[in-house]
Amino acid sequence: MTTATPLTAQDEKTWIPLVLYTLGGVLAFVLVGFALLFLAPLVQLAGVVLAIVAGVKAGQAGTFRYPFVLRFLK
Repeated sequence: MTTATPLTAQDEKTWIPLVLYTLGGVLAFVLVGFALLFLAPLVQLAGVVLAIVAGVKAGQAGTFRYPFVLRFLK
């Protein structure tokens, strides 16, 4: 049977990085969530505005290309 050795000062501080990494991960998750919460309505509004512009152009027998669209096929 082995005997347990007493903890050193370094061994007692091993929980600090774990707590900091966990706190950083949760904080990053929350901050990204808040950024997306405010960004999503702006993207939806831009989609509605661009759809209206495309409809007006199509009604005038014109063409309209949506900006920021990746063209995979030519």
